[in-house]
Amino acid sequence: MNPNIFLIVIDTLRWDYSDPIWDVLKKWGFRSYDRVVASAPWTLPSHASMFTGLYPSLHGGHETLAGDVYPIRKSVRRRLITKILGDLGYKCYGFTANALITPAFGFNYFDHLREKIYSIDPLPIFSEDLKYLKMVKEDGIKKYIKLTFKYRKTRLASKIMLRYMLRKTHLHSLYSVITRKHVDKGAKHLIRDVEGRLKSNIKPLFVFINFMEVHEPYSIYELLKPGYSIKYLMEKGRGDPKIISYWRRGYRRQVLEITRRIRELMERIDEENYIDNSLIIITSDHGQLLGEYGGLINHIAFLYDELIRIPLFIKYPEEIEAKEIDDDTRWLSNIKIYDIILSVIKSMRHNKIFNISKIYMPKVYSESFGIHTMPIRRCRSEEECKFLRYNKRRVAVYYKQYKLVYDLDTARVEEYKDYNGLGISEERIEELIRYVKNHAKLIMLTGRIRIGK
Repeated sequence: MNPNIFLIVIDTLRWDYSDPIWDVLKKWGFRSYDRVVASAPWTLPSHASMFTGLYPSLHGGHETLAGDVYPIRKSVRRRLITKILGDLGYKCYGFTANALITPAFGFNYFDHLREKIYSIDPLPIFSEDLKYLKMVKEDGIKKYIKLTFKYRKTRLASKIMLRYMLRKTHLHSLYSVITRKHVDKGAKHLIRDVEGRLKSNIKPLFVFINFMEVHEPYSIYELLKPGYSIKYLMEKGRGDPKIISYWRRGYRRQVLEITRRIRELMERIDEENYIDNSLIIITSDHGQLLGEYGGLINHIAFLYDELIRIPLFIKYPEEIEAKEIDDDTRWLSNIKIYDIILSVIKSMRHNKIFNISKIYMPKVYSESFGIHTMPIRRCRSEEECKFLRYNKRRVAVYYKQYKLVYDLDTARVEEYKDYNGLGISEERIEELIRYVKNHAKLIMLTGRIRIGK
């Protein structure tokens, strides 16, 4: 019998802030795993890695130095976990508060996808509109009216104009303050929708959920100054001290908010009798900088531990004997969540034993190919936007107790550390650089990525 599978992603949750959630999950027999690394420091490439089992340089869903963002390559979409599970007889349901985790960016093969997209705007644009907007961009504004009538998108056209007027008057921020959209970012509605789907008693099922509660913004102050934190960061290269203070307090508050929602979700899953025969994975896609490293905020471009070390909590089906990790020098990339799901299904069919140590790896990588936020497209020089100096292509490698971050464009080591605190030799640094360069060969094979000299 195939287990039911729940993949729950708490967007932007740092590993070192996840203890309140772990305290809640112990009740249901979860296990907590350490030394887990995200394949990228932001949403799209990290989720795509979980759904394909590939690094961003291979699945193609990532950013570029020019500020472009690509969806998952069509050539790899048939290996999406939703496709594989669908072929195994699963019904696949998605519940997402993030506009990036939609078919517009390559996340296909859901039998049902519920979008409760988090937006501080009262008139958000959903994924069904993105394809049309892309055609408008490619064909030029002269064809705007023609395309509007051709695709019967008059409501979308009206929405775009209203959004523009609301932003100019800051009324959309007042709407966000009144509705407290800086606190509740869709979890309440998503949990209600998940509960409704569970009551249908369709098995086996795969349920994917993305929660945005821990994602910025964190304060009314930010909402009253739309885009202020990112705009300031791009122009000055560092976060404003007042924003950093708000972010730190707000981040802790939002962790407690999503902890309450996770408890509520688990109670619903338990009440509908899905606990015993389900694989439940709760993790994050990336972390968040909260003023570290001289005032950096957000999750842009860098490969610091605060961005790519993520929590991982797993509840195994009762029929599975899950062995503990027997090697504390190995690492787990979130690309292996794909293998965990398929291996547990296989174990349920055969020997009923699952050993996650076989999925941990001697070394893992994380990749960043530039700044993915839209403000970079309006930056013409480093004088205008000081943050441009951070717009680099980077690869991080974790090996044994060591970590190294390498700038592919300048062939320079940006960071290295020994987690045992014993220091790191020149020979070890050279070894780690060789690992990165070998990994970079994969990057050179892709059509969208080129490394520097």
